[in-house]
Amino acid sequence: MAARAMLESCRLREPERCGRIVSKGVTVHDQTVEIVVSGPLSPDLVVTALEGFTVTTDAQGRTHVVGPVPDQARLIGLLAMFDGLHIAVISVNPIDDGDSHPHRVT
Repeated sequence: MAARAMLESCRLREPERCGRIVSKGVTVHDQTVEIVVSGPLSPDLVVTALEGFTVTTDAQGRTHVVGPVPDQARLIGLLAMFDGLHIAVISVNPIDDGDSHPHRVT
């Protein structure tokens, strides 16, 4: 079944859950995510494309982009943007509200 049809079916059966998108066992729903990329990011990119995200650089020169991702489409869009700019993505990490992640700003 196509993703659009699955989402529409969800809206009809369980409207309170329809904001959740499930793909291959991974659920993305209004979650805080950390994307780690190699190297620094342009200040222009941070201001325009990553508004609402916290961007920090660690001692190894990796950049940590932390912020809200409301759905899978936003996550895929962010990853596609990094790919299009030839920025190597090292990892994508969901952050729970209770996490004490060293790069998370609360």
